[in-house]
Amino acid sequence: MSQPKTRLPIIFILITLILDAIGIGLILPVMPDLIRDIEGVGLSDAAIWGGILAT
Repeated sequence: MSQPKTRLPIIFILITLILDAIGIGLILPVMPDLIRDIEGVGLSDAAIWGGILAT
């Protein structure tokens, strides 16, 4: 009976990590364009700031 209860925290952590990876995978490719639109800078400057924010 105690076996399924001990697996619940591990499953929760794995689901959290998967959702986090999906979120990062969605935002990183479009981050330079978002920065360029919001700040009004060139693509090269936006790519530099996107790299700084991603690290």
